[in-house]
Amino acid sequence: MRIIEPVHFEHHTKRRDKKHSRHFVRLILALLIAVVLVLFAGLRFLSPDLGSRPVAKELTFPAKKISLTWPSYGQSAVGARGYKVLAAHGADTPLPTASIAKVMTAFAVLRQHPLALGEQGPMITLQASDVQLYNDYLAKNGSTVAVQAGEQISEYQALQALLLPSANNMADSLAIWAFGSISNYLSYANGLSQTIGLQKSHFADASGFSPDTVSTAKDLVLLGESILLNDVMSQIINQTSADIPVAGNIKNVNFALGIEGINGIKTGNTEEAGGCFLVSAAHTFPNGQKIVAVAAIMGAPNLSTALQDSLPLLKSTYAGFGTIMIASKGETVGSYSVPWQGQVPLEAKSDAKLFTWQGDLIKAQPALEVLRVPSNQGDAVGTLSASSGIVQVSTDVVLAKAVSKPTLAWRIKDIFRL
Repeated sequence: MRIIEPVHFEHHTKRRDKKHSRHFVRLILALLIAVVLVLFAGLRFLSPDLGSRPVAKELTFPAKKISLTWPSYGQSAVGARGYKVLAAHGADTPLPTASIAKVMTAFAVLRQHPLALGEQGPMITLQASDVQLYNDYLAKNGSTVAVQAGEQISEYQALQALLLPSANNMADSLAIWAFGSISNYLSYANGLSQTIGLQKSHFADASGFSPDTVSTAKDLVLLGESILLNDVMSQIINQTSADIPVAGNIKNVNFALGIEGINGIKTGNTEEAGGCFLVSAAHTFPNGQKIVAVAAIMGAPNLSTALQDSLPLLKSTYAGFGTIMIASKGETVGSYSVPWQGQVPLEAKSDAKLFTWQGDLIKAQPALEVLRVPSNQGDAVGTLSASSGIVQVSTDVVLAKAVSKPTLAWRIKDIFRL
């Protein structure tokens, strides 16, 4: 009979136990890896956008060709309050401004000594030197208002005398009162002109009687838009007459006031400058939209021609304004590229219509936020905006469909795509 040694049995048992232990360890490791994988997949996507990429669609609206009724002489330009220069015609070279220069004089004086509507401002005592200015301009056949030594006139009344009958002597008197001397005034006025963007203007006097005071039609439009921001200036240039000390009742030499909405600004007329007209006009469109157009005409044969030619120029300017549909309600304006869901379209929540000058290129592009997940259909994720001049329009950009969280299975698969 064969006898089995006990030591051999114990050896086989130990080998089997070791094998089972290795299987158990592998199982535990696999379970741990699975748990870690699930935890990693779940915790990896804690970012609010979960890797989504926004794609914004740029909307472009080309400029339209606007047919404007330009005068055949000199140079002209048109603009509108808040829009700057819209279009120009003729050589952009400096020409004498004549009395339109008084607009800068009034503008500078009001910056130095501001007035609010209804205020007369400080009283100015006129001297013998002011009477001499009156006599000097009278001898040169310049426009004037009568003054007396010792006369008391308010700042507001002096501005009326400057802008309505276009008194050359009051231009000098006001400039000296406000700045101490004509030299000081000119230094200030030329600095101010650069500040408001008048790149080709130069002021050699306060009245514009000098042919060395020059500007361009473009610059004058910018000047006109600037002064229309001042309530006192806007009020005075729209007055047909006023009563002031000594001179009595004075008339506005802008005879186009009230025609086709014209509410200012200033005429000019000298031998060197010819007829010049800086004009503003308020216009209301059938849809209720309003603008204040500004036009400048320089180098006309005479002042009457400049006044007459401003009317068709203004009318053609109005025709250049219209409504641009930036986006219709429900129109696709972009998308989110969502890794587990594909492209999610973005829509305009409402119509976005921009009433503006149609001669400019208009661009609009959505400003999109980080996509929050999950999100519902119709959730706002940004805005679509467009602007032109002082006009701006915007609408919310919303999700065209809901965005759900990625499934755990997708997250695990995505780990192996890293």
